[in-house]
Amino acid sequence: MKCQEKVWYPTAVDAEEARRKMESKSRDKQRAKGLVVYHCRDCKKFHVGHLRASYGKPKAETPAPAPPKIPSIGDLKRKVRNLEKRLDAERRHAAYVIGKIVSKDREWLEAEAERARIEADRAKDMADTLAIAARLYGG
Repeated sequence: MKCQEKVWYPTAVDAEEARRKMESKSRDKQRAKGLVVYHCRDCKKFHVGHLRASYGKPKAETPAPAPPKIPSIGDLKRKVRNLEKRLDAERRHAAYVIGKIVSKDREWLEAEAERARIEADRAKDMADTLAIAARLYGG
């Protein structure tokens, strides 16, 4: 709000008197408690208003954070036990996944061996067919 729009008072005493009247006539007592008299830097006169820090309810000071709790021996043992359980579960899962990969590799190798055997059988059959054709047709 600009200074020309505010109500001004020539002396601090006049402004304080106006503040008291505002406090007594105000319906919102909590808000009226935050009114203060201040000297304006721009117009060099006195005004009544809320300072940013004193507006509304005063802020309660926040307590300093509590120091971190030192874990007991039991807490540490539980933490180690839980970590070991988690690591064991991760290892079991890794072993399971590796087992699946090895199984799929074996299946692939068996399929490759079967394909190679079939190819060899086909080649042998083709050679037999050509040999029979050569005997039949005189080649």
